[in-house]
Amino acid sequence: MAPTIRQPAPAFCLNGAQGEDTITDVSLEHYKGKWVILLFYPMDWTFVCPTEIFAYNDAEEQLNAINAKVLCISGDSPYTHLAWLRAPRAEGGLGGAINLPLLSDVTREVMKAYGVFNEDKSGLDYAQAFRGLFLIDPKGILRHVYINDNGVGRNVEETIRVIKGLQFSDVHGEVCPANWHEGGKTFTPNSKGVSDYLQTLHCRVC
Repeated sequence: MAPTIRQPAPAFCLNGAQGEDTITDVSLEHYKGKWVILLFYPMDWTFVCPTEIFAYNDAEEQLNAINAKVLCISGDSPYTHLAWLRAPRAEGGLGGAINLPLLSDVTREVMKAYGVFNEDKSGLDYAQAFRGLFLIDPKGILRHVYINDNGVGRNVEETIRVIKGLQFSDVHGEVCPANWHEGGKTFTPNSKGVSDYLQTLHCRVC
């Protein structure tokens, strides 16, 4: 069963690679007090996956500024993660320039707990995860879920936008409308608030 928004995120402690030389245990509990971007991806040595990992890694400074950390999870072993991290980009590797932890869900239990386990092996030796993205707030509560099929990568800027929106709403008690960006209009979630906001829109008449 997939986890539910506004409920505690399923706990886990996984072994994984941190940098080119370190294998360590990482627990979700350790990240209490921070926003966690939980990034499931199908497998190492593939195609869209490294582009996503590079994109989130390159956004580290922006993510730190909003108190957010990324945890990447696949079904690969920690040693496969290390080999991928060490391999040069010209050979399909990550080239060593990754600060994000790559965690190993070899039993697939965490994938199943988060509802992203893909049982279709599609000619592979083992099943993978779908591209699931979960935003977990500093209290350990699940606040956002986004799962897509494996052909399309995720958008870092959208991840940052959603976190900023949730943070704004938590602090100010107002809601962020469609296409909201930081500094944009928000409104109080009541009849007057939405009425006043809708009157500011310039919509095409149907």
